[in-house]
Amino acid sequence: MRHFVESFSQLPDLLANAGIHVDVVGTARVRHMRHCAAVGKFTEIGDGAEGFSRELSAEVGGQQYDSIILVDEPALNGVLDALHNNESVPSSCLPFDLDAPLAAVLGSKARFYEFCQQHDIRLPATHMATSRDEAEEIALRIGFPCVLKGTTGSGGQSVYMINNREELSHQLTHWNYGLPIIVQQYIAGVAAAATFFSFKGELRAWMATANVLSLNDGKGPKVAARFLCDPAIQAACEKFARLGNYTGITGFDFMLSDSGEVYIIDPHFGRLTALSHMGLYCGVDFGVCLRDALQGKATVHHPQPTDITAVKFPECVNYALTGGFWKLMRVASPFSSRTRYCINPRLGLRFNLTLAGKSVLKSLRWRQNVAIGAIRKPLSRVKQAMLKTAAMLRQQTKVA
Repeated sequence: MRHFVESFSQLPDLLANAGIHVDVVGTARVRHMRHCAAVGKFTEIGDGAEGFSRELSAEVGGQQYDSIILVDEPALNGVLDALHNNESVPSSCLPFDLDAPLAAVLGSKARFYEFCQQHDIRLPATHMATSRDEAEEIALRIGFPCVLKGTTGSGGQSVYMINNREELSHQLTHWNYGLPIIVQQYIAGVAAAATFFSFKGELRAWMATANVLSLNDGKGPKVAARFLCDPAIQAACEKFARLGNYTGITGFDFMLSDSGEVYIIDPHFGRLTALSHMGLYCGVDFGVCLRDALQGKATVHHPQPTDITAVKFPECVNYALTGGFWKLMRVASPFSSRTRYCINPRLGLRFNLTLAGKSVLKSLRWRQNVAIGAIRKPLSRVKQAMLKTAAMLRQQTKVA
């Protein structure tokens, strides 16, 4: 599960504001959504992989829903586990066609990259390594900087920028070699994310956001973003929608190179992205898009050019409280006419305070971990000095 799930709390209001009734089935981590007035019914189920899909299927199987949206890894992985174990999963749970070429690679970054290579989708040079020696050889061949990634994880987890051989050696020393390592070429340009809505494989709406500020050492989740309207991004969205025969909101991370080329770097395919509510700031309302599609309208919604910087709430609270306050004020001042903080008043005061409170607690845990780390480091040095002294005394005793 990603570090932040609070941004997904904006989706029910986005859909409800378009006239769509919304029920939520989720784990304890999204329990705060009970307080959202836009949620008609909230059902809490366990978050373990085993049983998740069974409970999900039981809950939605007896209901008549026009659309099922899988939100984040637990829902997607739970359904995929059920399919792999030949468990019964209602087709209404699946926003993708199981016979579509892209369905076979869901849940695996390694298979996704292989899929992209097979279908002429532009990637940075990407290789899989199963050992330290192999990863080191590939990285040296690609050159620095390069990127090391795990085959699982989200929100910047298990993603490392490697600038030199020393950093490479350090990271490979501490890597868990239970799964392959993805070694990827670094592309100079703008790190960005695409979010799109497609209906039965046809693109109906899309937007793209360039990273301005991010948590987790700048790798994610996004805190502040600007909007992009490059037609090359639309073309990539159309291709993924068609290959997946997808119905729903999903997306992918990419690099927009200095020469204007789109390089796919990470998939979100099969699940919702946490950026859908930000489409309102570039003229794309994904709630209206879904409603139109369900009503049989075939309109396509395109983002409008804008110089607005959108700041995600409550991620901005965590960013400000973990040392980024002045940078946030400098880059995305709330007093600037070109800045929009994504605080939705329709969610209500109680719900917005709940979201902010969860972010404050996360920032306190982060500070505690930093403090513990700062204490442990000097203690480890003292311990090393004591062990070194004891070894010298033992040596002197032997000599005597």
